[in-house]
Amino acid sequence: MSTRTSDLAPVVVSPDGPSGQAVGEAIRQELVDSIRANAHGRTANTRSSNTLSGQALEKVREFGAMHIKAATWARILDGGVDGGPMWERFVRTANDAGNREVEMRATASRTLTDLVAPVIAQAKLRGKGRFFAHVNASFNREAILAMALNTGNESNLQRLLDGEGWTIDKLQPMLDTLTAADWAFVQGVWDHFETYRPLIAEKERRVSGKEPTWIEAAPREVTTADGQTVQLRGGYYPVKYDPRASARAAEHADAEEARAMMHKAYTASTTRRSFTKDRAKRVTGRPLLYALDGVYNGLNEVIHDLSWHEWLIDTTRLLRSTAITDAIRETYGPEVHKQFKEWADDIAVGERKMTASAERWGSWMRQNVSIAGIGFNSMSAAIQPLGLSNSMARIGVKWVGKGLMRSVADLGGRSEERRVGKE
Repeated sequence: MSTRTSDLAPVVVSPDGPSGQAVGEAIRQELVDSIRANAHGRTANTRSSNTLSGQALEKVREFGAMHIKAATWARILDGGVDGGPMWERFVRTANDAGNREVEMRATASRTLTDLVAPVIAQAKLRGKGRFFAHVNASFNREAILAMALNTGNESNLQRLLDGEGWTIDKLQPMLDTLTAADWAFVQGVWDHFETYRPLIAEKERRVSGKEPTWIEAAPREVTTADGQTVQLRGGYYPVKYDPRASARAAEHADAEEARAMMHKAYTASTTRRSFTKDRAKRVTGRPLLYALDGVYNGLNEVIHDLSWHEWLIDTTRLLRSTAITDAIRETYGPEVHKQFKEWADDIAVGERKMTASAERWGSWMRQNVSIAGIGFNSMSAAIQPLGLSNSMARIGVKWVGKGLMRSVADLGGRSEERRVGKE
């Protein structure tokens, strides 16, 4: 894996202990002093209005605040200068974490693409599948691959079998349909999850002082559908229950969402880390989800946690500081501080499933478009014509003009290339 363990070191310095507390206090004081100094005596109304006009004005202010990116707010609080304390402590470190996540996802995506290519080349994964009379059910290749992925350790296998009320003998006919290429994909997925173990271990030691309890692999030998004998090392795979198959599974999913909402309201924002939690020894009556979503969702969860967990610890610690909170609220208003908190909350959630389709769409747009540094909001299109004036103010008219001339020249060159190509 290309990501170095050292790349995942904490991005904001606020460790525990006397020396760390002193550093943390110095950072907080630096931020407070900067915010108040750059406000130049500005004061905001922090009281709620009881008049219709006052309440309407509050809504307008909140609407305006939510359509300005956190990075822009940080620069405003820094007095409009580059590299100020708010930018350095919040935005630059967030950019670093985001870059790590993009790089790690790109690596995982390439790995998974290579792994699944031979499987897809054999036959389609979905469709009605094949009927297995002994369990009175039909399963397609994707479902059977998902079953196979849950045989890499005793914990997953127990949940797979007891979720359906099967014995290993009832599971075996489905597994017997898999080829050597299918099993190579399964072992490859297990191996890829294993590459994250050193990174997870180091991060957890930094955060909590100890490593999580690891799921131990269960080696086994299989005979493939194309007559080969394959030795499997086994490995970790995230347990994903089917919420439609069991009321308990649905209740568990709802409880996860409820806990996330409670954390958002009352505690520090943090990433989801189901892969570091101790598993119950035995779970029955909750069928697993037979889809390859577990591969992608599980990897996204691991990568998101490795990229953002420590940033969120440090960022929420600063945002929950009374001194910093008061400095922002008293100079620019409660709605601005709220934007920083919601920014951290959205990062913590990552791609965690949302219940409403509109939320899923909005979240997808925010998560993916933000990677490119583009703010997705209703004002973006309206302010684009004014973007050049902003650029001129930042870097000068001369350099904006040179950039425009070069862009126009490049467009002309590409047009000429297309014309010649057509001829």
